[in-house]
Amino acid sequence: MPALTFIINPVSGHPWSLQKRRILRALRACPPEHADILITENATQARLWAEQRADDPNHVVVAVGGDGTVHEVASALVGAKASLGVLPVGSGNDFASMLTHPFDRSERSPQAFITYFQKAPRACVDVGQIIIKEASGMDHQHVFVNSMGLGIEGAVAGTVQQLRSIKGVMRYLLAALWQVFRYRPIEMKLLEGETRPRLLVSIGNGRRAGGGFLLQPNADIQDGQLDACWADDLSLWQQIKILPTVFWGGHTQFAGIHQAQFEQMTVHAMPGTAVHVDGEWISSHATEINIQILPRALKVVGMRDV
Repeated sequence: MPALTFIINPVSGHPWSLQKRRILRALRACPPEHADILITENATQARLWAEQRADDPNHVVVAVGGDGTVHEVASALVGAKASLGVLPVGSGNDFASMLTHPFDRSERSPQAFITYFQKAPRACVDVGQIIIKEASGMDHQHVFVNSMGLGIEGAVAGTVQQLRSIKGVMRYLLAALWQVFRYRPIEMKLLEGETRPRLLVSIGNGRRAGGGFLLQPNADIQDGQLDACWADDLSLWQQIKILPTVFWGGHTQFAGIHQAQFEQMTVHAMPGTAVHVDGEWISSHATEINIQILPRALKVVGMRDV
């Protein structure tokens, strides 16, 4: 049977969530001979612990938290032999929504967790990779398992990180509304298009982002493609009208909203462009962003091969 490590982010999700507290209580009761239970104390521990187990093909490293925790654990397992497990107890849980065979969270016994992550189907999924060139000339590289975004979407991610006291989709919605009223589009060039002001460029490996915004309704994490959605320089009224429709993917019908699939793309932007990966703000001065798909680069429990 696979060895299990549960990496728990204790600050993910709402602190008063009864379901979360029951899940964490059951995990802490898992017999130590069946699973390692590790609780993070800082932002770097999850990735470090996952890296230590990455070379073991018989190991499942379970991210217990939200999309940020999944990102940290998954980043260490891209191209590795160990598998990623996801137990969503966060605010957004967007990546977990893509699992075809998720854990039934009504099951709360220690044995239920152990049995699921040892016996559930597993398959390889795609991962996105970006290389950012900053205005200073510095380069840095990142991966994303769910989504990344430029422009207002990157700015929203930065605002979300400041709203720690608000949980759930309301946190993302308030951040989006705040940026709608203050953000100014920045000139960008993507694919073979012209350099022109763009409100946002959103790249999805998965369908959902921001705790429920269905930005790429046709995305599939096993199709070997990334899905792009970008918006022109829309007026304030257009933004307010379109924003609610993103929850069900209705934004794609509006003029000024564009979509495409790709395997590799370079975005050129003016300094001041904000960028996020998997909801984590990483830059505000990107000038060149190279984006590509890494097909089937991550083994995930709770997925079946297509």
